[in-house]
Amino acid sequence: MPQPMPPRPVPTPAPTAGTPAPSPPKPAEWSQLRCLPESGQPDLLSDLRLTRELDYAALYRPWMPAVLVAESGTACRTASNVVACRDAIVEHRDSVLACFNAGCSPFLITTSGDAITLIEARAALLTLLGAIDSNTEAVLLASFSGIDVNCAMAGTAPGFGTEVRPIDGGYEVRSQSNSCPNGMRERHTLELGRDGSILGHTIEPLGISSCPVEGRRPAGLRASAPLRASSRLGVYFASAARFEAASVFAFERLARELAALSAPTALVTAALRSSLEEIGHARAMTLLARRFGAEPAAVEIAPWAARDAFAIALENAVEGCAGETYAALVAQYQALSAEDVEARAVFAAIADDETRHAELAWQVARWLEPRLTLAEQRAVEAARAEAFVQLTLAPQRELDGHERALIGYPGAQTARALAGVLGRSLV
Repeated sequence: MPQPMPPRPVPTPAPTAGTPAPSPPKPAEWSQLRCLPESGQPDLLSDLRLTRELDYAALYRPWMPAVLVAESGTACRTASNVVACRDAIVEHRDSVLACFNAGCSPFLITTSGDAITLIEARAALLTLLGAIDSNTEAVLLASFSGIDVNCAMAGTAPGFGTEVRPIDGGYEVRSQSNSCPNGMRERHTLELGRDGSILGHTIEPLGISSCPVEGRRPAGLRASAPLRASSRLGVYFASAARFEAASVFAFERLARELAALSAPTALVTAALRSSLEEIGHARAMTLLARRFGAEPAAVEIAPWAARDAFAIALENAVEGCAGETYAALVAQYQALSAEDVEARAVFAAIADDETRHAELAWQVARWLEPRLTLAEQRAVEAARAEAFVQLTLAPQRELDGHERALIGYPGAQTARALAGVLGRSLV
């Protein structure tokens, strides 16, 4: 028997002249999760639709010590031995190795009856979540996929904060990260399927980050044009000279703002003296830059706007308490390690000054932060802790072994060790 012919497809009529083609559907708007005032982090434990019922869930960042980001429910609510259950939570928390890099995955501890579960792996989280069907679940999974999620609070940098939106077949999460001390800002965009699969991951460079390494950098510092130099050491010293010069403006502004807040005269005077010392640092670095065939770029800063005490405290925590303390430590290391006599003398002088600048930052913190609200104090402390974590990233200086030895610049492993010890001591 002959087979019947398949039906012919009916052609879609072409639009007539003057008829506009249908426009593609408009993508959903980006949104941010609620920011928890206690931790300064996004609320990643609300609006979860789990595959099993829990008494309690706690989300931690694996810093030293582990930092509680969010919690939900009542710990050990239905456990037969509440004391043993709570002890087990502490044991699980302390068993996780510390991580000092941006993009470190968090970990989750849950309780249900007598079962206490530590969830570190992405696959284990997916088993708990099942299908990804809410903005919160998408961001939580992204944080377990190496995306550094964060909150956009008052005083944070423009573009900071994690955003999420539903897309066809899943969700899209984007988040900005600041890599210090290599000084690069990046925006990561992760596409997730509803089954938790990664559909795409793009990284967009955003330019130089205001990393707290070489002096106190002022808000509004504009990126400079690429440096032209005859040597990599010339680029190093020219960049350092520019940031030292920028610190002059940072301390001048700090002095004015402290005076406006009726701070003790000793703090205002110390900020002004620090500004003068940074002029000397910039001159010394400029001479070294010229010796190695480079000329520092001019410092350009956007017009200043009035800031409240919270914004000032945030900058002081990151650029001062973290950045200048680490800068003083690195300068001391270079003063002891540099093979070049002139460079060693410059770093020795700078190390003494930077140590005083670091002391000033902590003095400002002790005076200013108690005047903030409790939520603001916690946000400042979270920003300071994050800055110390960022400092442990390996420096990405394009210097060979001979060049590093000349200026005593620590290698990646040494820099991580210095920042790690500093963070554990101070945070």
